[in-house]
Amino acid sequence: MKRLITLVGVSLIPLPGLTKSKKVWLLKFGIRGFQYYEGPNLIEKMQAGDRLELRREAENPFDKRAIAIYYQNQKIGFVPREKNEVLSRLMDSGSIKLVAEVLQLRDDVSWNEVYAGIYPEIEKKLFA
Repeated sequence: MKRLITLVGVSLIPLPGLTKSKKVWLLKFGIRGFQYYEGPNLIEKMQAGDRLELRREAENPFDKRAIAIYYQNQKIGFVPREKNEVLSRLMDSGSIKLVAEVLQLRDDVSWNEVYAGIYPEIEKKLFA
């Protein structure tokens, strides 16, 4: 009887509860150009852990590998040019989904600076 109750109990656990997501940081960086976009207007709303949206800007006249960063559908800056080559290729290939989030907010510089991180969205199944 105990075995039957255990089996029924396990079958009632929702499938999302059987997966575990692990963040493997590909890059951590200060958002470039933050002070020139909507960042200063949104900084008071931001918190560590907030999700950011990455959008490729292949037609950007200054950087063909540009990756813009958005918070609440408003541009707040870019992934630094010197660090975007591999990430832009991954995004262009469509083979992996990249996720970004706010890591830290700093106000000890001349303007508020936001540090962010990017990781691949991967689900690790606990049971196969």
